[in-house]
Amino acid sequence: MKIVICSSATFYPKLGAIKSSMEAHGHKVILPDMQDHHHLGEEELARIHGDLFREHFRKIAGAEALYVANYAKNEVPGYIGGSVLIEMGKAFDCGVPIFLMNPVLNLPYREEILAMAPVVVGENWERMQKNKL
Repeated sequence: MKIVICSSATFYPKLGAIKSSMEAHGHKVILPDMQDHHHLGEEELARIHGDLFREHFRKIAGAEALYVANYAKNEVPGYIGGSVLIEMGKAFDCGVPIFLMNPVLNLPYREEILAMAPVVVGENWERMQKNKL
């Protein structure tokens, strides 16, 4: 299965291991751009982020699944930030099934996330294949 991974930039160092594990189970995995652009000015950073969104949206539209590595962040279990929420919306709009590492518990936009019908699979890659729409 062709899987695009999304996560908060904070978790990027962990994504290589997830990618390797998924590939060991026969999946083709696409990661987001993992370069740190935060040293740039606000205007240039906004332009780059816009370009990165467009590029990642193209990857999501061509995927068979979206996997969200939503570790705990800032004492929020199952954290999903604004960028990942937007990427999940793109997957939902394209009919790409959404899988989560952890349940979403206490976010102000929890209802919107649940409306996209994500399936919590942890790191059980076989469950993704079984739950693929």
